[in-house]
Amino acid sequence: MERSRRRLRFGEGPVAITGVEIAAVDTSWRYIASPQTPPGVVYPRAGKWVLECTHEVHEDTWRTVKSATRSGSLGFAARTTVTNDSTSRPVTLVYTYDFEDHDDVLRVLGALRALGFAERLAYASGEDTAGRPYAEDATIYVSEPGASSFEDRRSDPMSR
Repeated sequence: MERSRRRLRFGEGPVAITGVEIAAVDTSWRYIASPQTPPGVVYPRAGKWVLECTHEVHEDTWRTVKSATRSGSLGFAARTTVTNDSTSRPVTLVYTYDFEDHDDVLRVLGALRALGFAERLAYASGEDTAGRPYAEDATIYVSEPGASSFEDRRSDPMSR
């Protein structure tokens, strides 16, 4: 499937985040940036919390994340899949500026928990998922259901 791609101004249309740059249209994603996110900024160390959900709650999940991102209480941006069929599982990504900034990664996790996302959450860096799906081996941090902390899976080479 060919995807439409062009440069956009900040806040215009369904902008895809590659994990490192806010730049190009990708019609398979919907996008929102925090008002504190300057246009055209590249975040080479960006990472994201991955929220998987069912089709039944996907729109509610996106509305909640979009509102919190717009208010500045989550990361610098978020995006969600556009699902047109029931064969693909919806996913919403909540971005942080730097996957090594554990304080900020933890702050965003706390905000997600406060919003009611109590399930097991995975976190991946942009460099680990560039050009490939969000596979379990790309996960660098895991927060177990309801936990307010995360495990750094990179400390155990067998878990990657």
